[in-house]
Amino acid sequence: EDARGESGDKIFVNTDPYSGDYENKTLESYVPEKEVLGDMAGFGHGGSDFYSMYHFIDRINGNTTADTIDVYEAMDMFLPGMFAYRSILKGGIPMEIPNLRDKSVRDKWREDTACTDPKVAGDALLPTFSGGTPEIDAGIYEHMKHLWDEELTTGARRYWAAAMSQGSKK
Repeated sequence: EDARGESGDKIFVNTDPYSGDYENKTLESYVPEKEVLGDMAGFGHGGSDFYSMYHFIDRINGNTTADTIDVYEAMDMFLPGMFAYRSILKGGIPMEIPNLRDKSVRDKWREDTACTDPKVAGDALLPTFSGGTPEIDAGIYEHMKHLWDEELTTGARRYWAAAMSQGSKK
């Protein structure tokens, strides 16, 4: 079981100790039914990334009822994280998350280029983390490329597995 309450294909509900007191509550769990059978082991997040791609392609292929999200739902998921980071950079001040469904609100943010990419940000360049943007020696990137290339030729997949598991110990 990991911090997200997942163990293999089983999903646990109410397992996050930071969300509240669950000591006196019954732990709920269920095994979700798989829509598509097949090997999803190469996909991240316990196979859930597979379904995002599966439904996306299903929609492109013409299924208007495919389980996809629209741009506004995507922004609802993205904006809290982006504004949390901006809040951190400003000392933790509260920030209002804009409702981009409203054209007048959307227009206020249209020219916002604040990001960590100097090619896009212009004068609105943000640091890559709250302590600033570190200088990373080009040799580090060369070393990591070497590890990746070595795995591609040997099939060892140690570095690949670590990268795909996002550092978890699974």
